[in-house]
Amino acid sequence: WSMTSVLPSAPALELVLRFLARQYSWRVLGVDVGGSNTILDLADGDTWQQTVQTGLGIGDGCETILKLAGVSGVTRWLPFDIGDDEVRAYVAKRQASPWAIPATEQEAWLDQALAREALRSLGGLPWRADLIVAGGGTLAHARSSGQTVLALLDGLEPVGISQLAVDSALMLPALGAVAGLQPQAAGEVAI
Repeated sequence: WSMTSVLPSAPALELVLRFLARQYSWRVLGVDVGGSNTILDLADGDTWQQTVQTGLGIGDGCETILKLAGVSGVTRWLPFDIGDDEVRAYVAKRQASPWAIPATEQEAWLDQALAREALRSLGGLPWRADLIVAGGGTLAHARSSGQTVLALLDGLEPVGISQLAVDSALMLPALGAVAGLQPQAAGEVAI
């Protein structure tokens, strides 16, 4: 049915962001906080750089986030008090069931806190971009768009004025495949 297949997140994000950067003369920053990996792409004209942190995600990669940030690094983003052992227990639960979605509001906040620290671990703060594109289930399916925006602001510390776009339908891998055949169509859907 198609000459191409759906792409993994990293190359798909690259294709879409590079197209947007060239087409609109934008500096485009893309992030994807997945279950196992965290990806950061920066496209500016014909210049592109990508950082993929394998083993650093909200599912089976969340223990790595906790080791890098420490319990206090995670809890500083929470609007409630929680014990260190409770945070460690939640991380162990996510490790054991990386596909699970947060069952409570407290778990959703914990996922958002882990996402912030995953983004911060990529370095390069602060970031300057005309457009920031966010992907990954934790950012795309936060309980409110405000939570996603706060996670991006805290995790990336962007400077200047940026537009924000969230891949709430998790379509970037498919759009990356489309971009190989019809870049204009993929770019139009992406924005």
